[in-house]
Amino acid sequence: MMARSWGVSFNKMLKMTPGELHQVDPKHFQYIRAKDVAEFPDELLFALHPEQVKMLKPISFSEVEPKKLHHLLTKLTELVPDEEDEVIVTDEEGKEKKQFGAKETIRRAIKKAEEVQAKKRELEELRSLRDEDALIGETNFMNAHYVAAKLDITLRFMYNLADAGEFEMLNMYNKLVVEKHSFLDYLNRSRVAGSKLDEKGKPLYKTITDPDTKEVAVMEAPDERGVMKPVYEAVELEPITEIPTLYAAEVFAKEIGVDHRTFIRNCNAGFYDYYKLGATYKMSKEDFHACIQRNYEAQTKASTGRKPQRLKYQG
Repeated sequence: MMARSWGVSFNKMLKMTPGELHQVDPKHFQYIRAKDVAEFPDELLFALHPEQVKMLKPISFSEVEPKKLHHLLTKLTELVPDEEDEVIVTDEEGKEKKQFGAKETIRRAIKKAEEVQAKKRELEELRSLRDEDALIGETNFMNAHYVAAKLDITLRFMYNLADAGEFEMLNMYNKLVVEKHSFLDYLNRSRVAGSKLDEKGKPLYKTITDPDTKEVAVMEAPDERGVMKPVYEAVELEPITEIPTLYAAEVFAKEIGVDHRTFIRNCNAGFYDYYKLGATYKMSKEDFHACIQRNYEAQTKASTGRKPQRLKYQG
């Protein structure tokens, strides 16, 4: 296996000027993910030179808006009008492989991006439905595609959960359906309540008193990896009665300007209410903003004349 060449990271690229990005060695582009490419602002996306584009695959541009790719194709056509669509190159291990030219890469990327956009529109239409609209006839069974779209998960993942007995899923009238009440029970079991907060917006931890010495210590319990961690005083959450619209934790991490790992640590520490679906952390916009408000109110209550710290600086 070819060793990964560390050098210019994607985060460093994002902070560059178009001129600086233009000078980056093309080899540093081969590990950039599609969701990373989609984060390039227009001035950086259009600053990519043909050799850099060729190091990426058409799928790498699938998250970029098609109209932007059309513009990039126009610029590349001006730069390399006579470029071949395909060439045979030799990789670092001495193996020959086919490589698309920069223009052909973008031409193929446009088709993939249009397919991705179509799927996104379809998912958004499903996510905008109400539970009543997704019910099958007069039953309590809901369209499984709708449920998967609302929770931002795949049908395969739902199959695995159903096979594990988490909820009832079956075929009905040639449609894959989920029994609503059993699925709501699963979601309520998967929902993790955040912590009650002190006047500084910090989690309040459960304590235990030694009956002999009367010493008070913070209660600890093992996490999923067996590491002992403090146990916080969880808030009480009302059981959900409708399928929520969930988003990946990284969506909210970007909103408050922290990295994904920090946001997950803050979830585990009790700053947020969230859903733990398998190994993924999901959150609704309603829960996210409620937690921000909870933090603000906790600090405001005992901070007369003092401006409360914002939750984004925790962790």
